Amino acid sequence: MSPSPNDRELAAILTGLRMLQEQTCPAHLEDIATDGGRFPPLTADEIDALCERLNVIVTVPEPRVVVTIAGGLVSEVHADAPVSLAILDHDVEGVDEDQVREILETDGSRVETTIGHWEAADIPCNPEWVGAIFAVLDAQRGA
Repeated sequence: MSPSPNDRELAAILTGLRMLQEQTCPAHLEDIATDGGRFPPLTADEIDALCERLNVIVTVPEPRVVVTIAGGLVSEVHADAPVSLAILDHDVEGVDEDQVREILETDGSRVETTIGHWEAADIPCNPEWVGAIFAVLDAQRGA
């Protein structure tokens, strides 16, 4: 599960907070609002400040990454925001055994792979170029 809510989830959270701000908390939800009485419910001003902080989440887009592969190898990586990148290569034939790792795939199967890693500091942040590449993709999809 993603640590940040998606746009739809954030809209529901903000709606609930604004409803709470406009009216008294229903008795059957008071335990949630106070964590079982550990603290008082938020005031209207505190809810307003929280909504303002949550609205910032919406303005932060997910990072986009462009990976260039030449001759079967990753030759370049560019992003529009700082990111780290792990690259799995399942073509382990001829690779030194000490570099091969067994990992669990998303489908639950086990596979041998090598794992390359690019730190955020090693990936050029190039939002204009990455944006242009994604614009081509969007045009291709008809978006």
